Amino acid sequence: IQAQFDNADGERQNELAIAREAAAFTDPTMLPPDSTSPGMALNRAYQCLGTDGLENLVSKMIVAHFPPGIPWSRYIVSEQLRRDPQMQEPFSDATGVWPSELMALEAWLYERERTIMGEFAATDYRVKMRTTFQHILGVGNSMLECLGKYPNYGFRNYRFDNFVQRRGSDSKLIWLIVRERMHHSELSDEILAKANLRRDDLKRNAGRVNDLWLYTRAAKDTYGATKWVIEQELNKVVVNTSVERVNPFIAVGYRELCGENYSRGFVEERLPELRSVNGLTKATLDMAVAAAKLHPVIDPSTSGGMEPDDLMRESGEALVGRVIGDQVQGIGFLQSGKLNDFTIVNALRLDLKKDTGKRFLLQSDAIRDSERTTAREVDEVTRQLAGALGGIYSQTHELQKQLLERFTYQLERDKRLTPIPSQLKDGIQVHIITGLDALSRMDEAEKLARVSEFAAKLPEGAQRIKWEQVILDGFRGMNLDTRKYVMSDAEFKDKQDAAMEAQTKMVASQQAIQSGGKIAEQHAAQAAQPAPVAAQPKA
Repeated sequence: IQAQFDNADGERQNELAIAREAAAFTDPTMLPPDSTSPGMALNRAYQCLGTDGLENLVSKMIVAHFPPGIPWSRYIVSEQLRRDPQMQEPFSDATGVWPSELMALEAWLYERERTIMGEFAATDYRVKMRTTFQHILGVGNSMLECLGKYPNYGFRNYRFDNFVQRRGSDSKLIWLIVRERMHHSELSDEILAKANLRRDDLKRNAGRVNDLWLYTRAAKDTYGATKWVIEQELNKVVVNTSVERVNPFIAVGYRELCGENYSRGFVEERLPELRSVNGLTKATLDMAVAAAKLHPVIDPSTSGGMEPDDLMRESGEALVGRVIGDQVQGIGFLQSGKLNDFTIVNALRLDLKKDTGKRFLLQSDAIRDSERTTAREVDEVTRQLAGALGGIYSQTHELQKQLLERFTYQLERDKRLTPIPSQLKDGIQVHIITGLDALSRMDEAEKLARVSEFAAKLPEGAQRIKWEQVILDGFRGMNLDTRKYVMSDAEFKDKQDAAMEAQTKMVASQQAIQSGGKIAEQHAAQAAQPAPVAAQPKA
C-alpha cells in the first residue's frame, strides 16, 4: 500500500505545486511546503486579501449548505409509490405495526429526518466542515473520514499531500489511500505485534522521531461492486482488513476536469489576480520604505566645515557651519523622484484589490453563523454564492450526499435508526437540499398559509381543503416537531369523545335542572291554590 501511495504521489506533483501556491496566497497551513517541519514558521503573503476572502467564502458556504435549524435533506415519496395499491396493506417494523396510509408514512419519514439531523448536530461536524470547505475552495481537493460508533461519532480531515486517489473514466472513485502519522501510544499491542514492532523499542527511541505512518486503502475489488474493502498497513505489513457497504472516506473537489484524478480549486482560478495584488503590495511597501528613509547630504565646499558626526549630536547642541540669511548652507536631504510612479502603482493595487475582493464576496454584508441566523440571511447568502461561484451547489452536492449516506449507514448499523423496509426503498427518494432549495419547506409553509386564507374566503372552499395534511405540512415546513404540537388521530378522537361526553353530561344536567324546576313550579302552584271548603250539613 505504501508503494502504491508513493507511485501515485509522484505522478501528481504538478497538482501539489499549484495547490501549494494557492495555499501560500490564502492560508499556508492548508498545504505547507514539502520541506516544512512541525513548528516551523510559514512564509506569509504581503497581502491578506486571499486569507480574508477565503475565510469569508467558507463561512458563507457553511451557512448555505448546513443552515442552523433547517434540515438539509428531505425524503420524498415517489409518485409510483403513491399510486401503489400495496400502500394500503399494513406491514410491520421494529416498533410494531407500520402505518397503512400515505400521510402516516410521510410523518414517519419526517421523524426519520429529524432523528438523523439531531444525531448529526451532536457531532463536531461544524468544525470539520469548515476545514472541508476551506480545502475544497483553497486547494481544490478535500478528504473527509467518518469515524466512530455511537455515541462517539466524529470526522477527520486529511491534508491534500496525505491522500491519493484514482477515478474512472466516469469520474467515479475507484480507490484511494490516506496516510496519517501515528504515535505508538495510539496503537494497540495487537496492531504493533502484527507490524513486527515492539512498544519497548519505540519507547527507548523516544528522543528520536519515532512516529509511524499508517496507510489506509479503500478500494472496490471489481468495477460496479457495492462494497468497499478497507485495508490498513503499518511498517509495510497489512494489520487490519474490513469490508464496508458505504465508503467511510468522502473525496470531494471543487471543479472536476475530464480524465484527471484531482480537481482544481476556486483560489487557483483567481491566482493571476492574487499574484498581481501581492506583487503590487510588495512594491508599494518597498516604495514606502524608501520614501521614509532620511539621508542627510553634506557639501564639504559650502558647509563651512560641518562634519557628518555633527549631525549625530544631541538635540540642542550648537553646530558650527556656514549660514546665509538664516539658512544653513551645504546641507540637504536625499529625496526620491518617483513619487508619481508610487501613486500610479498604489492606484492600480487598490483597483485590483477591489475587483478581487468582489470575487471573494468581501463587499457583501457579513452573515452570522449561529443558531439565531434567520432565513432571510440564509437566502441572501445562497444568492450571493450562486452568483459568485457559478454552480457551486452542483459540485458540493456530492459532499452532502455521501455524508448523509455514510452517517445514515452508521446510525442503522448501531441500531439508532430503523432502516427503511426493502419493499419501499425504490419508492422513497432522498433529496439533498442546498442553496435556495434549502428554504423550500419554509416557502411551502408560507404558501400554505396564504392559500388557506384564500380558500376560506371562497364558497365551500374551506370544506374542500384537507386540513389535516395542511397542518402537518405547515408545522414541518417551520421545522417544528409535529408530535409535540399536533395531536395524533387517536388523541384527536379521544378529545372529541371527551368533548361529546362532557356536552352530553351538560345537556343531561340542564334537562335535570329544567325538570326539577318544572316540578318545583308545580308544587308551588299547588301550594298556592286555596284549600277546598268542606260542605256544611243541612239543618
